[in-house]
Amino acid sequence: MRLPLLTFCLAAALVQPALAHDDHDEHEHGALGAHVHGESHLDLAQTDTGLELQWRSPAADLLGFEHAPRNQKEQDAVAALRQSLENPQALVKLPAAADCQLAEASAISPLFAKDTNASGHLDVEATMSFTCSKPTALDGLDLSGWFARFPNSHSVEVQAIVASGQQGAELTAQQPRLKW
Repeated sequence: MRLPLLTFCLAAALVQPALAHDDHDEHEHGALGAHVHGESHLDLAQTDTGLELQWRSPAADLLGFEHAPRNQKEQDAVAALRQSLENPQALVKLPAAADCQLAEASAISPLFAKDTNASGHLDVEATMSFTCSKPTALDGLDLSGWFARFPNSHSVEVQAIVASGQQGAELTAQQPRLKW
């Protein structure tokens, strides 16, 4: 996976609020740093061959709960979430002219580990890597599918490093597209 490249690029250009957490936040929220319900974060890096995405979102925004599954319906919801994040073609649309294909995707959360002690304000993290046969045509993305699949995710805070430079944006269901 190209996550080290994404991590390096983003660390060089961005200051992550999660790095400035204190131990009180970690114990109180059950994850690194605080999160805001309704607000997901997307770090994006354009590469010579495609696009790398790294997401962080409160579990409640994606599932409707932030605890270990208590019944079969919640277990099924967690499994469906993981499936969606590991097969994100319906969540993230890239320009057809760029001819991009999903190279890799993964999702992590204490909820996926079937941790019966998982509780508190839990996050879900996902990474996605797309390879494009015409990367110069890669000039934006559309998250309409994200907002349709996760209606409790009211906004996605985007930090992007693209060919034209660094930019930030707040995407919503009403404004789900980012152009660069």
